[in-house]
Order: sequence, then C-alpha cells, then structure tokens
Amino acid sequence: MGLRISGASSGGGIYSGSGCGIVPIRTRGDSMSGPVKVQIFGQTYSLQGELDGKYVQKLAKYVDEKMHEIADVTKTVDTQKVAVLAALAIADELHSMQRDLGDHDELMREQAERCLTLVERALKQTA
Repeated sequence: MGLRISGASSGGGIYSGSGCGIVPIRTRGDSMSGPVKVQIFGQTYSLQGELDGKYVQKLAKYVDEKMHEIADVTKTVDTQKVAVLAALAIADELHSMQRDLGDHDELMREQAERCLTLVERALKQTA
C-alpha cells in the first residue's frame, strides 16, 4: 500500500465507534511530507509512504474502530487475536464489495447487450 512503519509506542485508544465513512480511493497526488502519527488500538505508529496523510489517518481510524468493535463484541483482550479478527472482517468487507461490483458489472453488460440488440433490430427495420 505504499506505507512504512517507523516505530510504535503505547498510548491510549482514541476511537470506539464504528463506520467512519471512508471512500475506498487511494489518494497519491500529495504524498506525505513526513511521518504521520496514527493511533490504532492503543498503539502509536509513525507511518511514511506515498499516500496522502489525511487518507492514512482515515485508514487508521477505520482499523482502530474495527478493532474496538471486535474487542467489544468478542470480549477479547488479546491484541493479536483482535487484530487478526479485524483483518478478517475487513477482508470480508473488501471481498463482498468486489463480488457486488462484479455482479453489477455483469448486469450492466447484459443490459448493454440487450440495448444493442434492440438498436440493431430497429436499424434493420428502417433500412
């Protein structure tokens, strides 16, 4: 994803809600001018890379919220287990969206083919 983690230190978690409204678009135009500090599940990370700093903050907020949501639901205190469950939940969201997008593309393709067939028939009748 174009990020490098420079270090981590403990700190307090800052979010506990869910659904931060991230638009899944990578913003590469304005790369980070320096390290961006983010907090995820009580740990502070210094990240550096090609992505826009505000976008990285949104990603970190989303991961933090997902981890808190999973910790609350599962009552799990093991950070590694929470991180793995959050990664699986986020991967499921990604694959579900990709599947839905693929289904939508197929539907659009079918509709375009039907429209093309109708246009071709109309052209033959008027010729």
